[in-house]
Formats: sequence, structure tokens, C-alpha cells
Amino acid sequence: MGDDAAGLETARLVAAAAPPEVELRESEAGGLELLDLLEGFDRAVVVDAMAGGPGEAGEVVEVELAASPGKAGASGHSFGLLEGMEICRRMGLKMPSEVRVFAVLVEGPFTFGAPLDEGLRGRLDAAAREIA
Repeated sequence: MGDDAAGLETARLVAAAAPPEVELRESEAGGLELLDLLEGFDRAVVVDAMAGGPGEAGEVVEVELAASPGKAGASGHSFGLLEGMEICRRMGLKMPSEVRVFAVLVEGPFTFGAPLDEGLRGRLDAAAREIA
């Protein structure tokens, strides 16, 4: 997974230090595929890797969830996570009332088959403490 694994590795570190009632759900999915993982929870934290952010590799940025600029249409490609959660609520599904999204900045997330950069790995403990 290369540096794209930084989000998953950081989430594991956050979960390891969390109280027992905190549940970690791991996924390589994104976008609307996250809806299944969020269903049934009151609050959720999403941690992912992000390339090209406003900082150095290993830093954490909280990403503001915002509604997509367009209106939700018939296609699942035309709306974002917030709109997807609202549609789920309208269908009677329980979705979190609070979702926080954190990005762990990386330089090259898409080098498939490569290990996580050791310099980046060394900064993930600090990233996890910042999120927790």
C-alpha cells in the first residue's frame, strides 16, 4: 500500500490507546462505501492518508466535511459523504450525528506494493496522539 497505509496505521494506533468502548473498523474503502461502516454509531472518526496537503508528511489536518456543490442526483457519484448520510437517515438508518475526518499527510501514497516509508512511520505515533 505504500504511504497510503499511513491513515490505516494511524487509526490502529488511535484505537490501541482508546477506551475499550471505542470500536475500530478498518477499510480501504472510500466515499459512499463508508456509509455501511458508519451505520449504527453516534459518533465517528475517519482517518485517511492525503497527498499534497498544507504541511509536512506525518502532520495531521482535520478536514471539514462540507456538502457537495451540486444537488444529489440519481447517481451515487454526484454527492458526498454528508449527503449520503442524510439519504440513509431518510431511509431510517441510524447514522452518526458527529463525524470528524482527519488526514495524515503523505508524499507519495500510491506506490503500490511498496512498504510504508520508515521516516513517515516514525511520525505516526505523534499523529495518533493529535487525533486522540
